[in-house]
Amino acid sequence: MAPFFHPSREARFYFSNTETSQKLAEYFDTCFDRIQCTRKLSRSNLSDADIQKLHDEQDFLVEREQTLFREAEKQVEKELYGAVKPGSRFA
Repeated sequence: MAPFFHPSREARFYFSNTETSQKLAEYFDTCFDRIQCTRKLSRSNLSDADIQKLHDEQDFLVEREQTLFREAEKQVEKELYGAVKPGSRFA
């Protein structure tokens, strides 16, 4: 996911509903936060308390990432469905 962070921040997506863009941005931000958390866990000087705190944060971020993915997916599907004319070969 890390290779996609900067392009996802720099790319512009235009949707008729601003909630779609917001959900996508939240999703990518959460993915990046999870990656940062995983990187912190690789440090060798962490106490047991620090490790537990990072594991708890990681668990929270994984759940949030999955929730945001489902929400963003639904928003994008609505946008795409609304953009395709009924009866076209893409409907």
